[in-house]
Amino acid sequence: MDFLFNGKFWLSAVFIAVLLGFASQLRADDRPWLSYLINPSFWFSGAVDEDKSDSYYYSYDKQQIRYSPMGNWFELGNTLIEGADVETFEVLARDFAKDKNNIYYQSDVITRSVDYMTFSLINELIARDKNHVYVPSRLVTESALAEQSDSPLHIISDANPASFEIINDAWTKDDKQAYYYFVPQAVDVASLALLNEYIVKDAHAVFIKHDDHFIKTQVAGLHVNALNELFIYDEHKLYWFDASYQQNDNGDSQSSVWLESVAYQNIDSFTQFNDDYFTLDDSVYFGKNRVEHADAKTFQIINNAGFAKDASQVFYQQHRLPNADAHSYALLLEHGSYGRDNSRIYYKNQLLGEKQTPLKVLSNDDYLVSGGKVFFQGKVIEGANADYFTLLERFASYASDGNAVYFQDKKVEGVDLNTVIVINRDMAIRDANHVYWRGSRVEGADVNTFMRSHRNYEKYDAEDKRYFYKNGIRVATRND
Repeated sequence: MDFLFNGKFWLSAVFIAVLLGFASQLRADDRPWLSYLINPSFWFSGAVDEDKSDSYYYSYDKQQIRYSPMGNWFELGNTLIEGADVETFEVLARDFAKDKNNIYYQSDVITRSVDYMTFSLINELIARDKNHVYVPSRLVTESALAEQSDSPLHIISDANPASFEIINDAWTKDDKQAYYYFVPQAVDVASLALLNEYIVKDAHAVFIKHDDHFIKTQVAGLHVNALNELFIYDEHKLYWFDASYQQNDNGDSQSSVWLESVAYQNIDSFTQFNDDYFTLDDSVYFGKNRVEHADAKTFQIINNAGFAKDASQVFYQQHRLPNADAHSYALLLEHGSYGRDNSRIYYKNQLLGEKQTPLKVLSNDDYLVSGGKVFFQGKVIEGANADYFTLLERFASYASDGNAVYFQDKKVEGVDLNTVIVINRDMAIRDANHVYWRGSRVEGADVNTFMRSHRNYEKYDAEDKRYFYKNGIRVATRND
């Protein structure tokens, strides 16, 4: 790091900065001179075949071939293709080329991995020879790359190069099996039909997407058809893909997937309003739940967060808002959860009471101030002073009424109001003496250095100069 204290270094750096700034202001043919310096034509003598690739270039003296992704040498660099024969060099696609001796993927020689004589491209990204089908490793999921992680090209397992073909951007197939993003799928390729992004079928069953595989369901595939991009149906039921996601104790995400369904009499009666609401057989549904007493003929969406109404009622999801006036009801924030009609206020489908002034939703939509009361997600915060209640920071989960600090709907005891500062709007604050995590004091935390940690999300979520923390509890000592 001694160069940082070298006067010549800083003099050179300043000179270059001034030169670049000056060059950016100079213009030729109504273009900044700096754009000429960045343009690949300034550094190379031209593209080898600009119709096929913007990444392969002749060196300035035309004695070498260089690979520069999309010609963006300034940000992505350029690489000499070692040993390339300039006279016979031929571009095959943006990232593939060959000469009399070798085949190249980007700047890598791949001749030892493929059969030179039979190598050809199926499209810009997929290649084959007499033995295998190849795809750039960057396009393949990590689980499929386990045995080939160091190779720039991935061999699609057991694919037949003679019959391999592309179905769409996600699906390919050969005469034996189908592949989803180049991962083999346990479906009958001869009868495979793609119904939507998450659902496919063959002659025997319907399959739904789970990570990079499609898993078999109990629904028979023979009479199933796509209704639109989300819904499918057979002779008796309407189906759609559904999923739930949650984190385990280690912070890993886990998912469950299934086909949701409702029975129908007349599929032609189906009308979809958004991803959640639809009408079928003169009934209104929110997902699988029937919205009781809703009028399908006058039903309309208020927003895509679960609010809707008909001619005389207001609904949140499948629930009716008690006594709400459909003509005057409106949300206080367009995508929020608090609403009001001419005489009442609501949180989702919960009646909070008579409408009173002032009526103010704070910026994170969790807090409402109305008629001398403060609500958090529909629950009254006992003892809070509504006249002075405000968030400590916009969109924060921490607030103050001038007498105390609150995290969500709970008072945080002992906070010094004169020195309180938000560290993280959802999790942490500090004052001159203590750090608080989700409203609880973090014992022993250093108030001046405590911050969110980005080193290991599974183990830590915060750190200070001495320790790591998880959920407000000290879990490890720093050794750096």
